[in-house]
Amino acid sequence: MLATIPVDIVYQIIQHLELVDAVPLLLTCKVLHQLATERNFWILSLNTARTKSALRCPPNEYLGAFSLAKLQDIAASKLRLDRNWATARPRLVQPCTVKTKLPERTIIIHNVQGTDVLLLYALGSREVYCWDKREGRLFPGLEHKIAMEGVITSVSAPADSDGRSCESVSLLVRSNTLSRTFRQFIITIRYEDGKAVSMEHYSFGASKPPQAIQGIASLFFNADVSGCVSRDAQDNIWLSIAPRPKNEPEIAFQQVVNLHGDAERRMTCNFTYRGHIYNAREELQEDDVNKQPGVKILHVSRQMVQSGNYEQAYEASNLYRVAHDSDEGAEWEWAGPSICFNLPTKPEYGICALFVGVTEATVDFTFVPCALADAPDDDEGDDGVVSPLAFPHPLKVARVPGSLVNRTIIWLDHSGCNAATVIEGPNGVALTLVRYHPGTASGDPAWTSQHQLEVPDDIDLKQIRSCCIDDSAGTVHLITEEGDFFTLNYA
Repeated sequence: MLATIPVDIVYQIIQHLELVDAVPLLLTCKVLHQLATERNFWILSLNTARTKSALRCPPNEYLGAFSLAKLQDIAASKLRLDRNWATARPRLVQPCTVKTKLPERTIIIHNVQGTDVLLLYALGSREVYCWDKREGRLFPGLEHKIAMEGVITSVSAPADSDGRSCESVSLLVRSNTLSRTFRQFIITIRYEDGKAVSMEHYSFGASKPPQAIQGIASLFFNADVSGCVSRDAQDNIWLSIAPRPKNEPEIAFQQVVNLHGDAERRMTCNFTYRGHIYNAREELQEDDVNKQPGVKILHVSRQMVQSGNYEQAYEASNLYRVAHDSDEGAEWEWAGPSICFNLPTKPEYGICALFVGVTEATVDFTFVPCALADAPDDDEGDDGVVSPLAFPHPLKVARVPGSLVNRTIIWLDHSGCNAATVIEGPNGVALTLVRYHPGTASGDPAWTSQHQLEVPDDIDLKQIRSCCIDDSAGTVHLITEEGDFFTLNYA
């Protein structure tokens, strides 16, 4: 019967199928098997897949420009990774593809999606540079490094409007002087065929708001503004914003929205999407029976950002309260404020933030889900007021037995659905993968899973000082205390 369905109808069906369901159609009959040699089949299948997870290509890359072999390779890589990561102990597909000795203590601060580009920060010389993670070396012709002139205190998620074939990230650097001044760097990496071809940057002074008693954190930026959070003497947390500079030598953050009081030091973070600004903050939601942990999300519209009129921001913006849903069931109790947060490359894959907390016996990963709202996708129909994101799903908490070996090496992948870190649990030290699985259209609820990734015997996980998981390539990158750089391949 399938053989009698017109090809255009088959293509319409394919657009509604997961990649793992679309590819087996090729084996059902000779007629459909012929679609394996049709680029349209792979383009439609991959376009559907890339709305939910990262693929082995840049997120804005036009799939129609790829050869048939390239499209098939992207699909095969995605299917291999999904099968491997679904097992309790995902296996290395091949031995470490890269093992390189770095000249000094170094950490990974950014991973450019769908490319071979990592952004590294040398802790001794305090320089930032591009690194070819596939070849384990500097990119030819791109050997220069950017001096930070201080200590990096915050790294933003990529800007969501800086163009195709390039990606921009912002760094906040605190000086070593007694005055503790700040400087913001915006670094733009341009790439071709997955390789970095240029790294441009500009920097400017960034003064914290006059009322801020501490530094500024949770850095973000887009085409219009740079922003952060700051704290005043009364423990109020503020959304602080400055216009994104063009040629100005300095910007001054101004406290524009009083987000909340924070005597309990609950975790809060900012992110931006399509020019809109969001703040996510842990909170306890009280009812007549008990206190339920949750997250409060504040939305500041793009129209408000561009107008600079924030007087009524808190009252006029949408407030979302998202309750928790733990795999531990009703007996699960909130352990207290988290120790850190992580952000995905972009929230459109279905996760906007991850909060990580610890108890005496567990590490808790709280995934904050989101969804694309029923708002126009194009600029002509987007009035800049309606939020392009909705928050209809409960938080999902994964509780992993054990303790963090190093609290600074938790990494969330591009989609936000996979987190990697090193945990010492009941069975020893393991490179641990924690996964969020969204609910299905048929009504199956979201769930989480925990996995111990296979690691070569010569890697001492207690010596790992930097970790990066890349779901687009199916790799995990590790840097040891001694400066050994490893790439582990699971796809």
